[in-house]
Amino acid sequence: GLTKSDINPKDRQNFSSCLKLTCNYLFNILNATADTRGTLLYFQVLKMIIVAYIEKTTTIVERLRSAWCVVFFCRLWFTWIKFKTFNLTQTRKNNKSRYFITQPAYLSVEINAHSLLYLILLVKQKQLPPQALNIPIFNSQACESIFRNTRTLS
Repeated sequence: GLTKSDINPKDRQNFSSCLKLTCNYLFNILNATADTRGTLLYFQVLKMIIVAYIEKTTTIVERLRSAWCVVFFCRLWFTWIKFKTFNLTQTRKNNKSRYFITQPAYLSVEINAHSLLYLILLVKQKQLPPQALNIPIFNSQACESIFRNTRTLS
């Protein structure tokens, strides 16, 4: 189940926490709860990233659709923040960047989607073999798991 460390992790690269935050039962709870729409959308975007780049059973069409849905969602979110007026009585500095994902995360979303599209085009033009579309082998989750298990041995 979901734990406090999944929601407020010390290790921000804990992929198992990401999987817990993107499960359907949590989506159902958030959907039925008032004032959680933003959190639900954020977790759904995270789920689309997992579908696009990590899940092994995802078709290439679904990968492309999920990747670009994330890109367009982030672009709309960023534009909304740009034009939104926030309450200036907040105790913290009114820095609009704190309402959006980090710049490296946003650039990763954009670059990965463009790279995926380009990879598909290269395969379609027969400049790369179809095996190049085996996207899940490009992620580092298997390596991270090995490193984590190795650390526990020491």
